[in-house]
Amino acid sequence: MQREITGIICAMITPHSEDGSLDEDGLNSLIDYLIESGVNAIFPTGSAGEGPMLSREEKEEVISSVIDAVNGRIPVTPGIACTTTAETIELGRACDDMGADALVLVTPWYYRLDDQSILEHFRSVCEGTDSRMIAYRIPQCAVNDISHELLGELTDLENLYAVKDSSGDVVWLSQAILRYGDRLNFYAGADRMILPSLAAGTAGHVSGSSNCFPEEVVAVYRSFMSGDIEAARAAQQDLLDKVTLFPPGRENSAIREILRVKGIETGEPLRPMGRLDEAEVKAIRDRLG
Repeated sequence: MQREITGIICAMITPHSEDGSLDEDGLNSLIDYLIESGVNAIFPTGSAGEGPMLSREEKEEVISSVIDAVNGRIPVTPGIACTTTAETIELGRACDDMGADALVLVTPWYYRLDDQSILEHFRSVCEGTDSRMIAYRIPQCAVNDISHELLGELTDLENLYAVKDSSGDVVWLSQAILRYGDRLNFYAGADRMILPSLAAGTAGHVSGSSNCFPEEVVAVYRSFMSGDIEAARAAQQDLLDKVTLFPPGRENSAIREILRVKGIETGEPLRPMGRLDEAEVKAIRDRLG
């Protein structure tokens, strides 16, 4: 039986050993921390998880380890985007066999494509895999966007389940929910706009900052769902204040340093991703230590 995917979905970072390989101990500790803190699902190998930087084999290793560590406690929705359609289908089929709850598929990146090519990519992956699919819109990173017109065509795909919109464009999101909310779930992915996105009608939020601030992110969702808008607004403002600890271009490293302060070691992001300097580490430790 397929589970509903609602609430806070943690866009999980990938814990690394010193040589850049997967740190299984760090992964297990992080997942336990996230679940105990109230997140509702785990999304590995996405943007926060350095998915575009991992090989297909490395993605498969991370996804398998996450599914094993979660052990059915909450849904797992891995990112399966690879450079080619064929390789994406191969990874999706592997995730089918592992028992993923849904698959997250970003638009093809780097090469600018027309809507028909993007549609064919999504259609091929949906037809080539068994799991439910979440279409991932992040044009600021992937180059290719999902227009409302293209989304309308995507809704004809039998196993398209939801849309994750990380553009930060609440107007696009609101219009998409108005047009297609009776057929699809919607999630936003801009942590500075969790409350506005929920008010627009999202079923939950995919959050990178929930790696290190899970309780704060969960508080926004739970307060909103209970009808306490003042508490939700206060929780959103608290989160806005705390994510000022993320220097632009070094957010992934900041998340890892905050986790380190909390006793969870996840290593450093893969190069060429930026790393904190001594002053930035001190700022985090002065604030949270």
